[in-house]
Formats: sequence, structure tokens, C-alpha cells
Amino acid sequence: MALTHDSCTSIHTESYATVTAHYITPDGVLNSSVLRTSNCKGSHTGENIKNNLEDTPKLWDINIQKCVFVTDNAANEQKAIRLLGEDRIGCYGHRINLVVKNALNMEGPKEILTKGRSVVTFFHNSPTATEILISKQQALLPKDAQNHRLIQDVPMRWNSSLDMLERLDEQHQALHAAVNDSTIGKRGEEVANKRKEVASLISVIEPFKKATVTLSSDKTSTQDLILPAIKKLNNAIQEKKGDSEMMREVKLEMKKQLDSRTVDDQYALMASLLGPYTKNLQFVVDEKRQRAHQLILTEIQKCYTLAAKTEEGNKENSVCETTGAGNNNETKVLQSSPLTVSSDSDDAFEPNEPVPRKKAKLDKKKSKDEEQCCSS
Repeated sequence: MALTHDSCTSIHTESYATVTAHYITPDGVLNSSVLRTSNCKGSHTGENIKNNLEDTPKLWDINIQKCVFVTDNAANEQKAIRLLGEDRIGCYGHRINLVVKNALNMEGPKEILTKGRSVVTFFHNSPTATEILISKQQALLPKDAQNHRLIQDVPMRWNSSLDMLERLDEQHQALHAAVNDSTIGKRGEEVANKRKEVASLISVIEPFKKATVTLSSDKTSTQDLILPAIKKLNNAIQEKKGDSEMMREVKLEMKKQLDSRTVDDQYALMASLLGPYTKNLQFVVDEKRQRAHQLILTEIQKCYTLAAKTEEGNKENSVCETTGAGNNNETKVLQSSPLTVSSDSDDAFEPNEPVPRKKAKLDKKKSKDEEQCCSS
């Protein structure tokens, strides 16, 4: 079972945290259930998150020692799992999000996004400009692109910035014609003249959106797809002939961020080896292929060791003794040393085998008969 934890703030500036369990049903279906969404008091410190992660599973009798935790890569989340002493996997959707956000905050992309937002805001606030844009759409664009409103992005959500850029690129011809209309002036001319940069930026960001959607699926296991996705992303940000100075800088920064945030993930490596479509590990170097096999062998050895210790513990805890009171006989489990009985006796039995109730009654009756015989 995997437990995920994340925090959010409501529109009323109230802080909430949610713990979700992800598990496989007996029918082999991947499912998830929200265990609790609770109001968080105080700061989101590692200690407070740790307490929430401890308390919530207890409400459902879940042993966290048999779970793995998946969180974002914030320092407080990482500290909380360290305090618990449990295994943690960093969310790759969040890692990809950080890579793209850092790239879009660079000077070149930031300037394009700022101008794009200005154009969208202008058309959204001007009925006259909107009417002219619609008329240009109908005259210049195919039917499947007509009557499309411009999309305003949310700076905190980079995927919405991609949606805005894609819509501006789609409406390029209509926008160029509209901004050259004498009725509305030149408000969108700067963005229209930067179409090449907009298209290049889209081509770099779009693979990251596809990877995020793929790796964030809650209906199928995606751990084995992480390394193939990272390989494709690295290919997408390779420098190409004809790249502008801005795009070369953006790709270099994205490459740097991607390498630093995806280094040495043993869980993803083992999952890829076990995945039916990724087990050949063609997307990693030979050294990592060998390491993947060694990690699997190590985990198998751990399982054998744990199974042996469990079996030994079960044998020690299954020792029994028989006690009698009148005609009532009870079998009690001993937690001490194994029961010993002389092997020379006809009634000898295995140390870990409980004495049958019927046999105990017969032995007691036999003992009474012998006492009566001796007294007579």
C-alpha cells in the first residue's frame, strides 16, 4: 500500500491536509481512497506533518511500516518522512513541475508570457476587439479553430501557460489581422511578431505536459514509466540547429534541472526492470542495468531473510501447555522456551505440537485408577 500526502489552502485562507491510500483490490484493480482531509493548525512544519501521517492511518488500523509514502519534494515533506523512519518516493509530477516553472521564470520566456497575458486581457476586456477577432477567425481560419476564445493563464500553473501559448499560436493569423485593424490599434503586435519564439517554447514544454499526465495516472501503475519518460524529455530538450539564443538558454537550464532532480532513483530502476514493456532497460546505460539486477537480488534476499525470521518466531510462539481444573482442561500458549518431553516415553510428542484434550482426559483417568488400585 502507498500513502500520499499533500497540503492546500482554501479561498478562505484555511490550510488543509489530505492523506490518500492507494492499493490493489483482490481483483487486481488499482484503487485509491481518501483516508482523511483535516484542517491544519499552525505552520506546515515537518513535525506537524509527521504527526498527521501517524494519526490518520491509525484511524483505519493501517500499519505504516508496511506502506511506502509518496509526497512532493518540499523540504518539510521530506523531513516528516525522515522523522517517521519510513520509505519515501518523491512525486515525479512535482519534479517535472519544478523543472518547467524554473525555465518559464527565465527572462526570455517570462517576457513572452507577460506580453501574452496582456494581449489576452485586452481582448477579454474589449467587446469591440473580440468582435473583430471573431470576424478575422471566420475569414482566415479553418472551422475547427473559429470562435475560440483566447485563454488566460494562471501563473501558478505552468500547464495553463502552455494552454495560453498554444491558443495564441493557433490564432496567430487572426490575431495578426486583428491587431492591424485601425479600430483597435497595435495592442497584440509584439506577440504576433514573436510567433517563432512562441512556437519553439511550446515544442519544448509540451512533452513535459504529456509526461506529467502519463505519470500522474491514478488507474494504472506508472513507476516503470518514469525512466523512459525522463529519457524522452532529455531528447526533447537537445539543442537543435536554428535555435535562438533564448531557446538555447532555456534548454540548458531545463537539462540542468532535470538531471539534478532525477538522479539515482532505485525504485524507478527496479520498477522498470520488472515492467513487461520496459524490462530490457534500453533507456539506461549498462552500468544501471547491472545495478537494477543487483537491487532486485538484494530485495529478494531481504524477503528470504524476513520469511526465515518470521517462521522462526512463529515456532517459538506456538509452544503450548495443558492445564486442568476439575473436568475443564485449557491449552495455553507459552512465550518461553520450547516444551521438552522424554523421547523414551510412549506418550512423547513433538515440542511444538499441543497436547490433545482427549488424551489429557484419558491420562487423568488412568492416574485416578492407579491411585485407587494402590490404596486398595
